[in-house]
Amino acid sequence: MEAVRQIVDADRLVDIVDIPESMKCRKVEIIILPDLATETKPKINKEALKKAFGSLHKYANPNLIPLEKKAWEIAVKDKYGVKNAHS
Repeated sequence: MEAVRQIVDADRLVDIVDIPESMKCRKVEIIILPDLATETKPKINKEALKKAFGSLHKYANPNLIPLEKKAWEIAVKDKYGVKNAHS
């Protein structure tokens, strides 16, 4: 994340920010950070995504599609020899 840090005279900021009296006529540190709460995420090109999935469809193995939901469980059983995780 980018940030800007600078030491300035507080008097330069009075037209921008409410400066407490105790900070006026002093040097202050300003730190500028992006507002991540309201930052928008980049838009996903849904059409390009559909085309990518469509172009990959030719590599799909129809026999494996039913196994996709249990792929992680099968991989763990194969790797660690677990017979039944719920027993």
